Amino acid sequence: MDYLEIREKVRQNVSETRFLHSQNVSDVARELAAHYHADLGKAEIAGILHDYAKNINKEQSIEIFKKFGLVIDDITLNNPKLLHGPVGACLAQYELGIVDTEILDAIWFHTTAKSNMNLLTKIVYIADFIEIGKQQEGIEGIRALAYKDIDSAIIAALNIVIFRTINKGLLVHPDSIHARNYLIMVCDK
Repeated sequence: MDYLEIREKVRQNVSETRFLHSQNVSDVARELAAHYHADLGKAEIAGILHDYAKNINKEQSIEIFKKFGLVIDDITLNNPKLLHGPVGACLAQYELGIVDTEILDAIWFHTTAKSNMNLLTKIVYIADFIEIGKQQEGIEGIRALAYKDIDSAIIAALNIVIFRTINKGLLVHPDSIHARNYLIMVCDK
């Protein structure tokens, strides 16, 4: 499938608002990919597909995990908003024929991040955070930072996400903590 076919599939499977968000993420991912000399096509595809499974409920997500033999960790199971990344990666692979592991990884970890992310995963993670439709305190600084130092931008975004998650009384996924710690160690060297 080419980008336009994938884009149409996303349009058919998500709400209009979610599609606009996905298109914005795809656009920002492409810009960041150009800036950091990454693959523009992969960035576009991973960006448009990052929320492909967002409208799938918890029960259906669990069934998809079982169908593909995946294990759901307890943190994800207790915070269903985290399910759509891994489920989206599975659907991208098995429904849409995406086999590129960088694209699948970017979709899978766009909500939690992870330690030692490849550049495409970093791009999609931060593109999802800074796309033009997102408005929150501190976002303009992170948008600017994303084009100067993507690792520092991700650390800043993770700080916000982790604190917001704690303030809501939710469990913080260990992948987010590991991603933050890894990037801090890398940036300090």
